[in-house]
Amino acid sequence: MRKLIITLMMLSFGSIAAFADGDGNNDSSSTTITSPTIVIHRPAYIPGGPRTAVPIECSYNSMLSAVLVNFLTDLGEVDIDVHNISTGTFVSGAWDSSNGVAIITLSGESGSYMISIMAESGEEFIGTFEL
Repeated sequence: MRKLIITLMMLSFGSIAAFADGDGNNDSSSTTITSPTIVIHRPAYIPGGPRTAVPIECSYNSMLSAVLVNFLTDLGEVDIDVHNISTGTFVSGAWDSSNGVAIITLSGESGSYMISIMAESGEEFIGTFEL
């Protein structure tokens, strides 16, 4: 139930932010909110090949300048690293996936990012995104 509430809050917060800018206008040309979905996969994944289920969903929330990681199953304690390949900036930490969600705050700098998630079982998941 808690996962559902957190997910609904994240979705509704992003939807509200996407339709109004700071001065109350609904002019989409001045809106700077983007929430790209980050495709997470196992390192052995070959693009276009068969996919195996990945128990993680990620997106970037520009209002929070953060990556939102939603754990669909409990992977135990996970180590998450987010690296801005363009600038060398690196954010790292450990989270308990049983909480259902992890929020990794970033600087918001533009660039190419790589996210790596390592479960305590040794399973690794990776993804890339652009800001």
